Amino acid sequence: MVIRPYRLIADKFGLIYYTTPKAACTSIRKTLGVHGQSNDRGRNLDEIAHYLSFTAVRNPWDRIVSLYSDFVHIRGTGTHVSKLKRLCNNLDVGLDVSWPEFVRAIGESTEDSNIHYRSQYLLHPVEPVDLLIRFENLLAGWDRLRVLRPGLPELRHNNKTGHDPFEAYYTVGQAEVIAERYGTDIAKYGYVSP
Repeated sequence: MVIRPYRLIADKFGLIYYTTPKAACTSIRKTLGVHGQSNDRGRNLDEIAHYLSFTAVRNPWDRIVSLYSDFVHIRGTGTHVSKLKRLCNNLDVGLDVSWPEFVRAIGESTEDSNIHYRSQYLLHPVEPVDLLIRFENLLAGWDRLRVLRPGLPELRHNNKTGHDPFEAYYTVGQAEVIAERYGTDIAKYGYVSP
């Protein structure tokens, strides 16, 4: 299976951003002034070879809690219901999915499923990016990027879910489901089980 990374090009700043949903993706896209998941189709890649590439990653356990928090928020507000239905259909769960059902469904999901719960390593290029920003140190990572690209604005915080610390959500068994599903992410990016 070949999954093409989602790449956003911010010409104004000479940046190539490899998107990772639920790892400050909305905040980064809005700060860069770029839209969608990918805007590089038809671009001559030689023209952007000198651009700095970066991505953000997030602890897989925290990332899934954040995704579930989006479900709960969308259910509560009634907005973006079509997005919620798409996510539910891909997971084969209903709109009223509980946390245990959600974790089970995520554990059974495949890599060709919705980008929101795809493994992060598949969303990035094979070659290393110039800068890897960890969500857990997001502002420090963004500040490093701003040093490399003077004129880059401060990161705007968008789409904050405001959930409890992710460790509070998991039983041992549920944490193991996520560890098995996202084992490559955990190993590649050095995360440890809660």
